Amino acid sequence: MLRTTLLLTLIITLWPSAADADEAFRQALRAQNAHHLRANPTVSAERGAKQEALVFIERVSGTGITLANDGGSKTFRDGDISVTVTRSVSRHPASAKGRVHENLSTKLTLSVFVAGQKALSFEYGEMVSDFPSYRLKFAEMDPGNVHKEILFMSWTGGAHCCWDTKILTSSQVGQRWNVVDVAAFDGDDVPVRDLDGDGRSEIAVTDKTFNYAFDSYAGSWPPRQVLRLDGGKIVDASREPRYRAFHVAGIRRMAELGFPRKGFLSGYVAQKTLLGEGGEAWDLMLSHRDQVPRWEDEKCLPEGQQDRNSQVEKVPCSFPKALRQFLELHGYAVPDPL
Repeated sequence: MLRTTLLLTLIITLWPSAADADEAFRQALRAQNAHHLRANPTVSAERGAKQEALVFIERVSGTGITLANDGGSKTFRDGDISVTVTRSVSRHPASAKGRVHENLSTKLTLSVFVAGQKALSFEYGEMVSDFPSYRLKFAEMDPGNVHKEILFMSWTGGAHCCWDTKILTSSQVGQRWNVVDVAAFDGDDVPVRDLDGDGRSEIAVTDKTFNYAFDSYAGSWPPRQVLRLDGGKIVDASREPRYRAFHVAGIRRMAELGFPRKGFLSGYVAQKTLLGEGGEAWDLMLSHRDQVPRWEDEKCLPEGQQDRNSQVEKVPCSFPKALRQFLELHGYAVPDPL
């Protein structure tokens, strides 16, 4: 009983100091980013017009898709483009394919029509889910061709996961359509926004390689990422100056809600490097090392090994060394301390 009382007393004594330390860290964050918090960065909403950085235009038409459990089809239209989504369903008893309960497998076929003429038929393949969910969006993502793009998203299920996302896009003159495999994204949706006001939409997400890299999923705070469709291919356009306002919006949120843990600090340093301010973020990280649990408890690739997919056994190292290596391997400019 005495030991329990002493432990509770210790927890009560230390808890306010931990909370105070976290608040002191956030004050340092806000001070370092005061110029972003004071300023009103703008993004061109229409040519010649201005809009606050936190508001990015959604130039998208689309919907969630609900199809009957026993299959069926629905057609969606935008201008002269229509997409028919057809679902066929097979039921599997508990003994089939190692399943414990009866489940459904679904095959989807997407058929694209332009002015009533079939341009593409795409079979999505078999998916197994008790609660299948799909979304479809029309958006102008590549002005180099004559038609809007079609985004199709299918929910895979699982912890923190995932909208498997594909883009259906036409050739330059619209005679041929192709399917671009984008990625699988976590979250409630895959945001498609016009981030720089030029009439073209980008995919506005976060860099999922940071999830679990230095902390749990919940403890990770990945930097923002911009994916753009160029000539039928997805490119990472995050480092282009035109998207600065999008990254400033991310820093504003970080400055208000940050915490001195490795999962946050790794994303913060990366986000600041995208603004050309990585050096000061690195210094802030080092100055709060005493608040960061397990500072020395990381693993690095051996010196000279630059393949992030290498099977070489990693060696013990500190968090800053591991972070520097991680940033290099994932294409971020490694900051020089100020």
